[in-house]
Amino acid sequence: MLKEGIVTEFENEVLGTKIKIDLTKHKCIYGVIILAQCSQPYNPLNFISQSNWPNIPFNIFSLNDFVITCRRMTTAGDLICYIELRWDSKEKIKILINDEENNMLKMVPLLPQLLSTDSLKKLELSKQENTIKIFSEKLKGEITSDSDFKYSLLVDDIISRAHDIDISVFGDSEDVKICAHKIATCLGYLTRERRVVIGKKILEFADKARDGSIQKFVHLQKPIKQIYIYIFTSMNRKVRGQYFEALCAAAQVKYGYNKVLGIITEPIGSGRSYDFVFLEERRFPPSVQVPDEILKQLPDLE
Repeated sequence: MLKEGIVTEFENEVLGTKIKIDLTKHKCIYGVIILAQCSQPYNPLNFISQSNWPNIPFNIFSLNDFVITCRRMTTAGDLICYIELRWDSKEKIKILINDEENNMLKMVPLLPQLLSTDSLKKLELSKQENTIKIFSEKLKGEITSDSDFKYSLLVDDIISRAHDIDISVFGDSEDVKICAHKIATCLGYLTRERRVVIGKKILEFADKARDGSIQKFVHLQKPIKQIYIYIFTSMNRKVRGQYFEALCAAAQVKYGYNKVLGIITEPIGSGRSYDFVFLEERRFPPSVQVPDEILKQLPDLE
């Protein structure tokens, strides 16, 4: 229905806005079929002729299967990885309806083979092993009991704030709602382990900024050519907003990517507010020389 143009938009019920679907921005499309039924475990593919399969990769879950999946794959990024992994597993193990916990456990010993992608092979051996270890913990339901899990909730909090638009400040226009959706989407793709790392940095830099200094850190998501900037300052919201926009525009020049998501907030203390900048097109044309004093405020990256 997506490829045929029958479904052309999704509705975000939280923001109350409709999001247009642009298939040119999505290389891979996976189908998810959820059956509202309770039964003994069975293989649904036994009841469907392969000639009648959808022409895209697809997964079939029961409602209970999908509940278990969402409890273990707790971010959009993790869920997407699992959907791909589950489809790739179908030739190696029996994927049964109403048996998702066992489905996941059967995938664990296959992870070195299932996760053997070109991007993973480029990593050093210790990082490859760590990637497999982390995904194994997700499949076993162990990730949420990890002592570091709490740090990732700082990113979850930012996502919820992105949805919570202050109409008195930003207005109630469709453009504002769509921008909020894009911000939440960008952060949603961060997997749980990446959120743990970022959450620890947020706590570290928010603590450092308690002395009145401006603290910041940057990370790049090279596969999607996106810049993330996190800033912590005691400036009032009006002043910090102007400073922040200029810095995000300068980041496009310094790091060479046009897509920028900036997040600015206060140091650790009483209360918390977040302001966001989301850029997709370059603000400074190539003919404009960005002052060195602005570029120097952004950290150099290895």
